[in-house]
Amino acid sequence: MGFNYEDLYEKGQDIYYLRVLSNLHIKEVLFLETRTIYPDVIIGLIPNKGISIYIDINEKDNIFDNRKDAMKKYKTIKFK
Repeated sequence: MGFNYEDLYEKGQDIYYLRVLSNLHIKEVLFLETRTIYPDVIIGLIPNKGISIYIDINEKDNIFDNRKDAMKKYKTIKFK
């Protein structure tokens, strides 16, 4: 069996998501609370803003348990 978000995360869990929008040269670390979890998708909610973020399986390496680890990867991302 392949990768499965349901094996790693629970509804209501706090995560940090490094969102990278290469074509716009945007990168940001978002604090999210998991709202919905499927094997290949997480829907995270930005607390107090009511904004949902869709994270597919291709982004699995951009989800972190703490901000420090997310920022380490953030600093390695360069745009051309």
